[in-house]
Amino acid sequence: MIRALQALSLALALLAPAALSASPTQPPSSGVVVKDLKVDRLPDVLGTARGEVQVILLYRTNCPACQHVLPWFVDFVSKAQKAGSSVRFFAFATDKTARAVEEYFGVYAMPFEVWRLIPWAPGELVEAFRQAGVTFPSQYGVPYFIVRQPSGRVVDQFADSDDKLKRLRAALERAQGR
Repeated sequence: MIRALQALSLALALLAPAALSASPTQPPSSGVVVKDLKVDRLPDVLGTARGEVQVILLYRTNCPACQHVLPWFVDFVSKAQKAGSSVRFFAFATDKTARAVEEYFGVYAMPFEVWRLIPWAPGELVEAFRQAGVTFPSQYGVPYFIVRQPSGRVVDQFADSDDKLKRLRAALERAQGR
């Protein structure tokens, strides 16, 4: 456990903001498989990571801010995993069609499973996350990050911002009890 935390600390230290602000290398199409998930099953999927630190990204492929965030998030996750991180990373799309998600993610070698939440009406997404222990503010946007402790307690959650890397690092350290 301590070795895994040390590896994650090293990985996070290596991820300088300048390195993530540049466009990471985009590997050739990976034939990504998008898993459809009925929104009411979201708590079950997140429950599979109980006992692990979790980073959750909620996004939409036609959102300009999400399009900007995804390359560095993929790079961030890849580097953390190569350094031996035991953090579980989740990405949930809110797109209406799987094809849009598959085409969008097909240019990346995805270091995490890609889920598309289906179908959901107003309020259902927020309710599903609430059942998983995540409470959203009255207004939120995507991309949206959530960091949880192994217990499932939310350490931080925030929409895209200029200081997202700093917040993500700080939240991961708190989630790991440092």
